Amino acid sequence: MAAPLRVSARVLIVGAGPGGLTLGLILARASVAVDVYEQGATFEREFRGESLLPGGLQILESLGLRDRLAALERASPTAVRLHLGRRDAIYDSPPLRARDGSAIVTSLPQRRLLEALADEARACSGFALHMGVAVRELIVEGGRVVGVRSNAGEARADVVVGFDGRFSAVRRSAGIEVRAARVDFDVAWCAVPRRPDGSDRYEATIRGREVCFWYPTGPVTRIGLLLRKGEFQALRAAGFDSFRSRIVAGTLGAVQADLAASLRSWDDVTLLPAVSALASPWWRPGLIVLGDAAHPMSPVGAQGINVALQDAVAAARHLLPVMERSDLSDRREPIDTSLAAIERERRPAVSRIARAQNLLPRLMAALGPEVAVRLAIALFGPAVRAGRLPAFARAWLDRFVWGEG
Repeated sequence: MAAPLRVSARVLIVGAGPGGLTLGLILARASVAVDVYEQGATFEREFRGESLLPGGLQILESLGLRDRLAALERASPTAVRLHLGRRDAIYDSPPLRARDGSAIVTSLPQRRLLEALADEARACSGFALHMGVAVRELIVEGGRVVGVRSNAGEARADVVVGFDGRFSAVRRSAGIEVRAARVDFDVAWCAVPRRPDGSDRYEATIRGREVCFWYPTGPVTRIGLLLRKGEFQALRAAGFDSFRSRIVAGTLGAVQADLAASLRSWDDVTLLPAVSALASPWWRPGLIVLGDAAHPMSPVGAQGINVALQDAVAAARHLLPVMERSDLSDRREPIDTSLAAIERERRPAVSRIARAQNLLPRLMAALGPEVAVRLAIALFGPAVRAGRLPAFARAWLDRFVWGEG
């Protein structure tokens, strides 16, 4: 049974995604009173990011989740196979491994990850998770955020943290604006049950400007069709059969057969509009937005969860020294100093990752996907196979794998 809403909590986190629950867990373990509001009644969602890179996985394992995550049905693709052009020229990458030999990507159902984080946090006496609570607006007094109004009433806190995603109600209510970078693509997602003997790698067909890709994650294989921005509406108008034929034609082998057998209606399709944006600023007195609420990320490089986890760790590091002190009769100024420090630490790292994310899509938009990928293979393929990446490329890869900060 959900805990009753508290009239006042020291920290109120809006959004029970990986970042919000991780921050709540760290604070609650330090005996800080934490309420987390989640508008969903359950953790069941349409498609959400499910890819953990070593940096993000390391954070979760440091919180004591190693055994629980290891017990989940998950996948760690270790290779890439590209099918290029109409003649299906095949490019196989070397094994995808981090410097320590670990798999670069671990994919698992986000619902299971959220359940694990929530269970760990509920073991802390000061933690409360409230599902089905939708925040409508902030309570502002004297220019300071002091709480929220939701469908469940009013609640107050020393600090409010908006971890409520790219369409953040907290950010909108605070009047925080976002500046969006140009992103020329969206992704239409489908899924089929993962075969026990199925491919354990990323695969893609790249034919001119048509890109379709698939990979194992947990109990399913995800299939994505790259679309021009806004193209999905035209596809819907043309009818489901036309879309179905197109995405099935973009796959190969067993995945193609399974998709042809299981894809029945638009209900089986999820559109992910690709966005890359940055809020400015991230904080107001008494409030900070983090994760996708502060910086909606492109899906390139599977950075969303990992960057949100890094935000959570940085936020806890700056907030805990203030929240744990018993000699402060007025925490407002030190809290605001901490909020500003969180943004100063995280903004440069997020900006660098976003620039790196947007580089390949821009090249693909300018040259066409097939030309851009063939050029990348010609330039970097020999060095990758020989294990001698240029220093700038290694730094770029390490930033994606391990994050910053």
